[in-house]
Amino acid sequence: MNERELAERFSKDIDRIIQDNKAKITPAGPDREEYMKTIELARLLAETDFSDECKITRDLRQRLLDKIKVLGGRQIESPELDEDDLENVAGGIEPHHGHQPDE
Repeated sequence: MNERELAERFSKDIDRIIQDNKAKITPAGPDREEYMKTIELARLLAETDFSDECKITRDLRQRLLDKIKVLGGRQIESPELDEDDLENVAGGIEPHHGHQPDE
């Protein structure tokens, strides 16, 4: 089994684990023990619930937004720019996209 075939086999085995974490996987490659260690790591990752990390991200985002509510001495009601702020935003166009450069 060459390196490409081993990579394809590993990818298929990972897909099987994602579909069914209890799927029976047969070791492959020259170092079968290392292959199975990697497969077991994939099983662990597939069954791990990362939803708490998502909550942490959401909570952190809210805390950061709460901390920046006062910006430049004025209260910000939302993270969106108001009309005055939009006037200060520089815009650009794509070159040669419906606009001829001035000559």
